[in-house]
Amino acid sequence: MPPNVSKVYVSLKVTSLTNPTLYGPGKLSVAENIELNNAAASQKILTTSQPLFIESNKQLNITSLSGYDTIVQSGKDVRSTANAHTYINTASVSGNCEIRAGATSGTSLVDGSLVKIGDVAASNITLNSSNTITSTSVGQTLIQSSSTTGVVSVQGGQNLGGLANIDGFQTSVGISRARQVAIGNSSVTNVDVDGVAIRLGTSGSTTTIPGSLVVQGTTSTIDTVNLTVKDNLICLNELPNAMGKDSGVLMTRYSTDVATGTADATDTISSAVSVGAVTIPLTTGGAYTGYYLKIGTDVVRITAVSGNNMTVSPALASGYAISTAVSLYKKASVATIWDESSRQFRLCYTNALSTSANIADPALGATGEYADLHLKNLYIEGTVQGGGLSSSTIAVPDNATSSAGYVQLPNLATRGCYQIFIQSSSSTGSAAIVFVSKTQASDTSAALFSLVQSAAASGSDEQVAVQWLANEAPSLYHSTTKTGGTGATIDYTYKVVTA
Repeated sequence: MPPNVSKVYVSLKVTSLTNPTLYGPGKLSVAENIELNNAAASQKILTTSQPLFIESNKQLNITSLSGYDTIVQSGKDVRSTANAHTYINTASVSGNCEIRAGATSGTSLVDGSLVKIGDVAASNITLNSSNTITSTSVGQTLIQSSSTTGVVSVQGGQNLGGLANIDGFQTSVGISRARQVAIGNSSVTNVDVDGVAIRLGTSGSTTTIPGSLVVQGTTSTIDTVNLTVKDNLICLNELPNAMGKDSGVLMTRYSTDVATGTADATDTISSAVSVGAVTIPLTTGGAYTGYYLKIGTDVVRITAVSGNNMTVSPALASGYAISTAVSLYKKASVATIWDESSRQFRLCYTNALSTSANIADPALGATGEYADLHLKNLYIEGTVQGGGLSSSTIAVPDNATSSAGYVQLPNLATRGCYQIFIQSSSSTGSAAIVFVSKTQASDTSAALFSLVQSAAASGSDEQVAVQWLANEAPSLYHSTTKTGGTGATIDYTYKVVTA
């Protein structure tokens, strides 16, 4: 207001001169400013029954001077209906712009419960800052999509600090335009990424984890063509509750035997099955967990058995009528394992699953069988045992005869043929090579040929021998007992070769 004009306080009403009722209110035009300067109370521009529009053909500024707040207050929504961009910003590069839900406590403004930027109809919400978008709340900061098909994307070089939840049906942290995405830093103790499925990178990208990786869960699946491990020692079974469990490597053979081998068992289905079925009812059934099952053109793995119902994976690709024939194959995998119960390494076929704690002894026949091993050279220290060759140590009393004190050789049959190499552990003890055969277990004698060397005459002069009595395995005794023998044992090393 010019200084030479006195202040006048009036009530001003603008109406149409012609017919206010017909033509509505009139207009007030001023060349410069309208100033409301009542120092005693707040002042309002107020409409009592109709909407109020404040319009400008150019830029419209609503400004509070001298450091005071500018408050846009509504009993319902404050919104923009513009088709172009709508900005709430600060003119100064150092100014702050805050959007928050507020509640009055005394004379102070405190944070309220909910601030929404955008709603279900909003297509794009842009948070644009040259520095950092920060939450100073002591609680959680949640960026989420409420729709089950919504997408939440965090792109570029922004920082998410504190406890921040990014929650959406599909949540992307960085996409094709992101050069570097960092989650956490040296001051972050834990970063939790929760979801039904978490995907890092794309099929053609490389994901690098610079620190250690701990995976907790039931199953870890690595779906890749080639796996390279730089660690020179791989530790298996390293669990406090792994006591008594077998450990090793289980290699799935898929349907090799199904294509080229003979089925280990056959059956039929007791009722029709449809496309997509994961349960196959068998007429006879059996302990077929881990077997491959072939029905028509489908080859599936039996993962569980309940009565005569076989749970299979994957689901059937075709449907089949009642009484359709099925073939079952037990050598689904090859295992190289350490058998904890027998304390032996095994190389065998097996129907065991990756969830199995132990692999049954293939010698039992129902679960698999031992596999062949092809080597160039084999170096053995100690005992060698097997169906065709065995080597071990046995103790024989120094006064054992053919009728008393003799010792049967373990793991040998009661009939057949053997070549047995025997030598005393003493450097002056007896030694022998014996060929022996017997047609029937009940025979009381066997065909036998021996090459025997007695112990040194200057020593104990005993002579080792072999006999094969009825319904027993071949046994060792002394055809000449040790001079002055007392029943103390003499250790002999022996090797056995059989057909």
